[in-house]
Amino acid sequence: MLNVLMVDDEPGALKAMKYLLDWEQLGFTIAGEATGGNMALDMLRQGHYDLLITDIRMPGISGLELISRVRRNSRLPIIVVSGFEDFEYVKECLQHGVKDYLLKPVMEEDAERILTAVKNEISRDMIISRKLDLSASAARDHMLKRWTHGLIGADEAINQLLLWGIAMADCRNYRCLFVELDFQETLNAYMTEADIDLKRFAVRNVLEELLVGKGYMFEELPDRFGIVCFGDIGGTEEMPILELAALLQESALNYAKMPITIGIGESVRLAEEVKKSFHSAKRMLDRKFLLGSLSIITGNSFGGAFLQEKSGDIQEAQSLINAVQECDKERVIDLLNRQQDRFKTGDTPKPHVQSMVIDLLADLQSIAGKHARGQMPITAAPTSRDYLRIMESATIQNLFEFAADKCMQVIAIIEESKRTSFPTAVEQVKKILASDYTSNISLKSLAEQVHMNPVYLGQLFKASDGVSFNDYLMRLRMEKAKELLVRTDQKIYAIAYEVGYRQLDWFYKKFKEYTGHNASEYRSLHSYGCIPEENEDGGTGE
Repeated sequence: MLNVLMVDDEPGALKAMKYLLDWEQLGFTIAGEATGGNMALDMLRQGHYDLLITDIRMPGISGLELISRVRRNSRLPIIVVSGFEDFEYVKECLQHGVKDYLLKPVMEEDAERILTAVKNEISRDMIISRKLDLSASAARDHMLKRWTHGLIGADEAINQLLLWGIAMADCRNYRCLFVELDFQETLNAYMTEADIDLKRFAVRNVLEELLVGKGYMFEELPDRFGIVCFGDIGGTEEMPILELAALLQESALNYAKMPITIGIGESVRLAEEVKKSFHSAKRMLDRKFLLGSLSIITGNSFGGAFLQEKSGDIQEAQSLINAVQECDKERVIDLLNRQQDRFKTGDTPKPHVQSMVIDLLADLQSIAGKHARGQMPITAAPTSRDYLRIMESATIQNLFEFAADKCMQVIAIIEESKRTSFPTAVEQVKKILASDYTSNISLKSLAEQVHMNPVYLGQLFKASDGVSFNDYLMRLRMEKAKELLVRTDQKIYAIAYEVGYRQLDWFYKKFKEYTGHNASEYRSLHSYGCIPEENEDGGTGE
């Protein structure tokens, strides 16, 4: 079982989260509960936890401060559960690598989804740890990883490599590559964990054969490999390393059926500088977000550096908002494409791009609210799934396609608001009621049909007719029931059902309140020649 520490200053919230799920069935146990940030920090120091679930707003140390302190020396998976759908909170959580941002009240399916994903991630990490302890190959991987991360010195690394028959003492050039398996391009619903492991194993075998005499490979993460090249291939000439990267990429695709993206680090002359080369390779691979999958990325892949100056972004954002308000779809797409190109050529960091899209969502929500005059269509209001999509987008193209879709949704709302006045919407509801009052109809179902918020539709209805929606519907049904009682000889239960009441007792009660008489009395007073009718107590009028 994986140990979970839950943090919330509201005991009721802790209890609700605790009983929301069958934690043991999901592979977790609630090992600790804290009512504040300081208490949580003490518990983290004293015990072992595999997952932290925390609220944001708490007295003393806030959830954000707690996350910041944990991140100083730990990669502990963190899930945020908050009652506030705040853009700034989401952005700060994003910067700290939070796994998900769930809104209270938490839905069971959302919690199960993210907990399953976290469990799988932790399980993969545990498998890697076990492999490191069990095999000489894993031990070599571990040593190479520590060397490239700067955790051991060059002399120690070279001496340890000699134990595996790898002589690097005389090498004068080094260059690191960082390889990522593009699983998102090949995964399907039928692939098992064993299938994925087999793919990973096949890619490594193919690449290691090609690297003989040129470099050594190690596993950085389940879907990422580091490579340390040496000798001529590690020199400052670009062509040899580019040719090797192209060969690795082509062979992985042809023989292992797996597309890969490669980041190429800078060339260094000394073993002590391998860390520098590896970190530059990692920076190159991080740019996959901008260039997309199946790329070979070097420092020459971009034309400029990211500028912290945001005035250009602000100007572009305002132009985009203006285009949305003017319903100029072509200009919206053009502006988004230009912004995407700017981010690519400027080598813009992923968090900055994500923040821009989150800000855009806030602006779009505001526009939708103004043009709908209080109506908040479901498609316009940002949801936790929207934030998740932003946080998990693998490429800038995915992210901008999402942004374009949101812009088009708001344009559709603006266009609809221009065509339809709200009095017309109320009349439309009345027409629907006139024909469908016999069904189990509700304000919510009608609001969906006219694309309006149900609360706002109810307010419009009251303002238009002076009565609530429920009173209007009841009056409509009662008038029809009165007509049927007088003009037909149908049984009372049949009339009740025909005018939309499925519970006879409720019909009797509402009819008596509306007319001052029960149904049998009303029929007797207002009709002639009808057959004897059943009383409300089940007898007849005879």
